[in-house]
Amino acid sequence: MKKKNENSLLDKFFIQKINESDSYSSFKYSALLSLKNILLKDLARMLNVSYGALRKWRAEKKFWELVDQFHSEYINHLIEHLEKRGKRQKQLADEYFEKPIKEITHIPIPELGWAEFLDLKTYSPPLVLETLERVSKYMESLAEKIKSQKNAEHTKRDPDVAIFFQCDSFLSFLKQYPFPKKRAKQHLSAVKHREETQQKTDHGFLVDSLAMGVLHSEEQRKELIYLAHSLIGNYVAIEMN
Repeated sequence: MKKKNENSLLDKFFIQKINESDSYSSFKYSALLSLKNILLKDLARMLNVSYGALRKWRAEKKFWELVDQFHSEYINHLIEHLEKRGKRQKQLADEYFEKPIKEITHIPIPELGWAEFLDLKTYSPPLVLETLERVSKYMESLAEKIKSQKNAEHTKRDPDVAIFFQCDSFLSFLKQYPFPKKRAKQHLSAVKHREETQQKTDHGFLVDSLAMGVLHSEEQRKELIYLAHSLIGNYVAIEMN
């Protein structure tokens, strides 16, 4: 038996939702568990209800309204989690850059692990597609904010930049999701949207000073090292075995 991922963000969300109510009907619980990619026959066994009852519930408008509600709540929760990760990553970077440049040039910035998303392959295809779309749109708003502040002091280590990289790394993991053939077209469309978002962000403004040969100060060189680690170090793939 495969060991349960105790750090799973989705499983912790399930626990949080169940604890919000004194009683969770099988109907509501089945809508909540629709966020996972579970076969109906397995779900019926888990809930101790008949396969026919599940099929009947899924024909009801109220059921899908609940599923949509849970999707929205979870993705909001996930984006808030990525924001916290970004702020924590910035804190680690700030502590890293307190050291002299000679000490840090060849030492990678400490990176947060991704244990809470090791179960991404268990997410339902609709949840993954909606997550790709929502996080991509959130990244677009971050990109516009970052670009509008690009001439401000300390922009390169602004929390928004760290949050953007956390979101981008997370979406790179979602690209590995094993979509069924019938959803492959939607998946490709969502991935294309993500790539367009990356292009709009224009990482180039962060390295313009290097091309212009104006990196004279130690602080400027530190910023370039930070950027290099962010662009290269954050793209560590999670194997979806």
